Amino acid sequence: MTEGNGTCGKSKLTNPSPKGANSRVTFALFEDEIIDCIPTASSASLHMRLSIIGPLRGHITTNDTTTDDYQAIVAQITPEGEGGTFTDIATRTGEGTGGWSVKAKFNSDNTATLAITAGASIKAVLRVTLIRNDGSELAASRIVEQSYKVENGTYIVYNATGLRAWAEALKDDPATNCTLAADITFPDVAEGESNWTHVVPYSGIFDGAGHTVSNVVVNDETTINVGFLYGIVNGGTIKNLNLANAIIHGEKDGAAVGGIVGIVGSGANVIACSVSNCIITGNNYVGGIAGYASLDDDGCITACSVSNSAITGDRFVGGIAGIANQGDDVYIIACSVSNSAITGDDRVGGIVGRTNEGHITACYTTADVYGSSYVGAFVGYNESFVVNGETIITAGYWQTDSQESAVGFGESGGATRVEGTVTWKTATEEMNRAIPTDGSCPYRFVQKDGENNPPVIEKTGE
Repeated sequence: MTEGNGTCGKSKLTNPSPKGANSRVTFALFEDEIIDCIPTASSASLHMRLSIIGPLRGHITTNDTTTDDYQAIVAQITPEGEGGTFTDIATRTGEGTGGWSVKAKFNSDNTATLAITAGASIKAVLRVTLIRNDGSELAASRIVEQSYKVENGTYIVYNATGLRAWAEALKDDPATNCTLAADITFPDVAEGESNWTHVVPYSGIFDGAGHTVSNVVVNDETTINVGFLYGIVNGGTIKNLNLANAIIHGEKDGAAVGGIVGIVGSGANVIACSVSNCIITGNNYVGGIAGYASLDDDGCITACSVSNSAITGDRFVGGIAGIANQGDDVYIIACSVSNSAITGDDRVGGIVGRTNEGHITACYTTADVYGSSYVGAFVGYNESFVVNGETIITAGYWQTDSQESAVGFGESGGATRVEGTVTWKTATEEMNRAIPTDGSCPYRFVQKDGENNPPVIEKTGE
């Protein structure tokens, strides 16, 4: 069974006076005319019911025109072609409609209802024609768009509306999986407002599939964990997601605030996620990826990056995580922070503000780090230098003029400044040697901008 939902795009077409009309008639499909987009499942697809009120109520602007002037309504729908174009519509009619279909009818209350069956593509062109009694026609077209569909229990999401539908489903099942099928841009909002409410504690798999979610704004004054996701726990995973141009703000004292997730709990994983051009602010526990990382039972933050972002808080502020209160055999591994500013008062670091009983392996930072006490270019406050015979920091590298030491408090062994004979080529080689080769981390650093510049992380296997 496949389910889905639809919203309408912003395209519209208005028609001039039809042949035979004595005065101008305007007929358009506007977004506010779509008054009902509730999904009703059929045997194999979703029917989206769209009631068009404009043509028959208020948008007819001719003298002495009534609904009796219309004898028929005709609707056609054609899916988008290759590359998201609509230029070859003639070749995609009939069997080429890709599963899209539409039925139209007049209603007794002077409305017209369209029942649209969504097909395989994300978008389609809807064309509606009103045929008058004198044979003249009024036609208008617009883009209709699927928001999401559900396949084998996983939400396949195409836009912000679909993402909100998935978030709503989590209230019943916090393990509901989600996969992005397109880049998503949230609408602008007024200063101080929000356009996204982070979801409940999550234990499913969220796969961004390499897509970017942009323009998310969260301003939260009451919630204890704030981020794109509230928190991930009990084996939950968020992976392959790019968050860009977002504003994430948590006001509540003690709230964990992160770009991707507020708190990473027991057995959870954040893998191959990036945060770029974002502003992340809070009080305590503020990080570019996670505010608070408590990674027991094999949880990891792996192959994540933060770039061109500002991360600001009071205590426990870090480029990747504000605090990493980890257990044995868990890691922040192969992560990077670049061209960013990490600012706080107490326990502030380029990678982590404070770490205790965990491991930071093969990570680097070029962020500027500012604070008053326990401030380090790599880690602000390193409580435990060795755990079970292994050092907290392995193959860590940093380069910034904002700090002169890798660690504000505690041992700094394993974190090396890139200068003199220690080059980015050297750092890249050493970080790659430190990444496990057992298949648990199929990522490696690659220098794409020459040997004198920091590397990027890329996937090298499954």
